[in-house]
Amino acid sequence: MEGNATRDASAEIHNLCLEIKDAFNARSEDAELKWSLLKKYKLKYLPESHNNQVFISSYYSVLSVLLDALKPILFAEKWQEKLFDDIFLGGVHHEAFMILARRLNETCESYEQEKILMLLQVFLKSSSIDSMLHFQCVNSEVWDLKCVASSKMWDDLITLMVSLPERIANKTKGQMNKIFGVNFYVPLLASSVLKVLGQLHEKIISCDQDCSLEFLAKLIGKLCVVGHATIIAKKFSVEFIKCCESDYVWRRMAQHLIRKMPTASLESFITNMLLVIPWYGYVDWILGDEGVKIEKLNFIMTVKLFLMRCFQSDLILQNIIGYFASSDSRISSFWKIFDTLLSSWSDASTLKYQSFQQQKYIASALIVCAGWLKLKGNTNRKVHLDKVLHGTHIRIASSEASVRNLGMIVGDKLISAIDPEAPKLEFEHTDTKLVNCAENLIEIPHKPGKDSFISIEDLKCFEIVEQEKTSWSQCDDAKAQNATIHTMVDSDEELEPYDMSHDVPLEETKRPLYIRDCMMGLLEQENSDWTEQCLKHAEHLIKMNSDTVHEIAVEMTKIVLHMEDKYSIPDFISLRHRILCALIVECPILVAEYLTSQFCEKDYNIRQRLDILEVLAASSQILSRPDVKVSSTNLPNPKEKFEVTTEKQWKVIIDQRIEAKSRHITKTPRKPLPEPQVNRFSAVAGYFFYPLLEKYDRQNNLLKLFGEDSYVLGRLIYTLGIIMHSASNIPLCDKMGRAMLQFLKSVRN
Repeated sequence: MEGNATRDASAEIHNLCLEIKDAFNARSEDAELKWSLLKKYKLKYLPESHNNQVFISSYYSVLSVLLDALKPILFAEKWQEKLFDDIFLGGVHHEAFMILARRLNETCESYEQEKILMLLQVFLKSSSIDSMLHFQCVNSEVWDLKCVASSKMWDDLITLMVSLPERIANKTKGQMNKIFGVNFYVPLLASSVLKVLGQLHEKIISCDQDCSLEFLAKLIGKLCVVGHATIIAKKFSVEFIKCCESDYVWRRMAQHLIRKMPTASLESFITNMLLVIPWYGYVDWILGDEGVKIEKLNFIMTVKLFLMRCFQSDLILQNIIGYFASSDSRISSFWKIFDTLLSSWSDASTLKYQSFQQQKYIASALIVCAGWLKLKGNTNRKVHLDKVLHGTHIRIASSEASVRNLGMIVGDKLISAIDPEAPKLEFEHTDTKLVNCAENLIEIPHKPGKDSFISIEDLKCFEIVEQEKTSWSQCDDAKAQNATIHTMVDSDEELEPYDMSHDVPLEETKRPLYIRDCMMGLLEQENSDWTEQCLKHAEHLIKMNSDTVHEIAVEMTKIVLHMEDKYSIPDFISLRHRILCALIVECPILVAEYLTSQFCEKDYNIRQRLDILEVLAASSQILSRPDVKVSSTNLPNPKEKFEVTTEKQWKVIIDQRIEAKSRHITKTPRKPLPEPQVNRFSAVAGYFFYPLLEKYDRQNNLLKLFGEDSYVLGRLIYTLGIIMHSASNIPLCDKMGRAMLQFLKSVRN
């Protein structure tokens, strides 16, 4: 029976999804049907979206249909747009986030891109991001974490989450909301991870529910790999230390997070954490025995961070050595570190290739080990003493004073620590700063006070994020309160209603804001009002987007050239002509090549061929004239208006005095010389002229220039004359004149 019920539910939701797809792909006359179906889908399936496997499997396809139908004229009323948003923000969050991020890559500057960015912005501002992370960590009947972890879905989701700021910046050319900026987005994401960890901690304590931190570990690791390890490590170190001090469940969670972190990102996270944690005991809280159990982590902490890396801070040495030396279960790794350092110290060949900074780093590590040797003792004194003396002898024999001082100080401290009863070596130390540093390192650090290691400036970005979250919640509360007030006012029955039987409803006519939306509106012509608005605003959008219009210039020219007056729009011919002229003026080479190549082609009527000639003639005249634009130098500067400097005041006074005392024989005003401007037509005249001369004599059953279509031939000659006249002041004019005479001679014959 349960199997039959599941099949029936699956068939029902599948049929509803097909109906939604057909309705949104249909024409605008089915508007009421598609919104009623979408409302039914929301009310029936959205509240239990996370507990319905059938819904999860079909949700992605519904979102794809909605995004495919996304156009500027999709929403006739506000409730329709709200319903559209609720489908994305109230369903399966990771599915919605993934399809929005992927679809963003496929968009250009358009209404669709603007809407997707708005949805992503609301997604980050609301609790959707927290719910998405939480959903990936808890097992349920419809969500098996083992199966999901083995699939590619988590990797794709994490990649999209981490790379979202770069994706948006590339698409918007940096003109984006600050919430998508790296300095805001990364702290926001890290705060959400910590919030989800707190929720999981409460679940583990209250109901002993099984959770998995693998997704969060992968996400943190990915953030560290791409360059955010410093800020992530600082924030997580602070939070882990606060939570782990008296809570062993938090310690287990922190250790589990480290255990599940990918190997490739483990070094970045651990290294930055060890650089900021102020005491080795805190490292023990966070890592437990994972530093020994995880082979890769043990190699990083015992070999790589000592011999292959070098740091200015000695804190990382105290943390690592103290972490291993303070526990009997990890003491073997301490002796491994000590033996490795002594081998490097006593090797004469490595000294040749090590910088002084690297030698000092290894020497500091040995001195830190010396402090722990006094507590732990040493069962292998003879071997260790031989290596120390050999390394000290090598450095004392060096010609550099800094190396000699380093050898003497380390030898003194190590010999005293390995064999306290041995006679002390007496050296004359000249570097007191190095001696003081060694004295500090040999002392085992004690537990510091709370919050003593991270400055406020280091985590200021997280404070900004929390302040923004507070303002977002206050805005949401204010909107909800206003909505309640409006509902109460609307439901007031004591007011007498006005007689609105004769009122005509006013419809707000939308206009295109992006050139690609305008082009698609001219291509599809689904709505008469929208088509008219696209025609009226196309010229302005072309001029406003002069830097990007070349990407769609030829395609838009083709659409406008083949466009017919389907809805009897006023001034259709004039608007169409101005759009074509604007396109060819902004992209003269591309559009001129296309129009001249199509003049003698098939599948064009006489009207379209004449339109091509008219556009070429008119645009050549426009390009040959000076480009009249308002100069920015003539515009008033508001700063100069209100902030007149003392220097400018004195200049005005001096000029007035000179003018008053000067004698002029004549005061004929001089007219300013006109500023020279580049002839825009000179570089492109050949693209307008010569292609029109090439194909006039070719046989074409639909165009007979020397027969019944001789009027087109006359217009062709007339257009060539206008183009030549527009090029009268450029060097190419002579060649064009000779070509024109040869053309006229052949036409006469």
